[in-house]
Amino acid sequence: MGVSTRRRVLATLAGAALSPLGLSRALAAPGLGEAPTLDPLLKPKTFEPTLRRRVLYVVIDRVEDGPMSYHQSNIHGVRTAVSAFDPTFEVVALTVTDLAGMDAALLDATYQPLAVFGAGSFTEWFMYAVDSSWRSRLDHYMGLLRTMKIPLVAVCGSHQLVAIAFNGFSAVAHMTDHGAPVRVSEELAAPKPRGMWPWPRVGEEGNYPVLATQAGLLDPIVKASGTAPVAASHHKDMVVDTSGFTLLYQGDESRTPATTAGEQVKVRCRVQGMRLDDPTRLLYSTQFHPEMRGFDESTTDDKGFGVKWLHAFLREAQAFWAAKKPA
Repeated sequence: MGVSTRRRVLATLAGAALSPLGLSRALAAPGLGEAPTLDPLLKPKTFEPTLRRRVLYVVIDRVEDGPMSYHQSNIHGVRTAVSAFDPTFEVVALTVTDLAGMDAALLDATYQPLAVFGAGSFTEWFMYAVDSSWRSRLDHYMGLLRTMKIPLVAVCGSHQLVAIAFNGFSAVAHMTDHGAPVRVSEELAAPKPRGMWPWPRVGEEGNYPVLATQAGLLDPIVKASGTAPVAASHHKDMVVDTSGFTLLYQGDESRTPATTAGEQVKVRCRVQGMRLDDPTRLLYSTQFHPEMRGFDESTTDDKGFGVKWLHAFLREAQAFWAAKKPA
């Protein structure tokens, strides 16, 4: 969360700067708010793991703050990675508005997804106290996050939302250039919740080194992706409470970030990746963006780390469904 106006413009330009082939693919595929046309053969009465070939890209921000143009480069990144994994797979972009009224069972029956990819976000968390309509939709989606069994990977703003869904708004904080982080719960409790608090806003912009934890070294996705990579980041808020989760990656302060950004936080974001402690679920979240190789501030890209990470997740998602018994 907490993305600057400059980042919004850059994201829009990034979407417009796609190669003709990449742009045509991004625009031709289902857009935000579009439900795919489902072939009757894709809705069997009995469970068929091989038919799960959709990845849902779910946008959590308000339409006013994150229209489709802001997400084009990220959607393109997800589609590119998914297509490289299996060209027959489809990425379907949706918003939390599209999921309103759906419980976990209806969501699964409607799309029969292999996995859900929770997108980054442009909306500031203080809007939860200001915009009742968005709050209602976000509350509903957080209910889905807590109950659905569909494999999920949530990045950046959605990573923070996962922490909020399970541990409340005190689990996420604004980054500062001095002193302790300011928890979002404090902001929401203020008489007049306000954006861009504290000021100046600082964060991680560019490619930052992350390090697998001891627990992370035992995780199949971490082992398949690399234990000390650099990863693309752009955020000014961070998770500070991992209760109920296993910390997989943390900020690596022993290495210099690959960035030329000026004002950056002096103490790195610690929680870079985590996994829900529930053996019946496959729920991962990352502060970094595995779907993006880098941002304009970066002096290098992620050297393929993000694609390897997403491919490892998709393999785990396939194994998850293959292990389930027919209904």
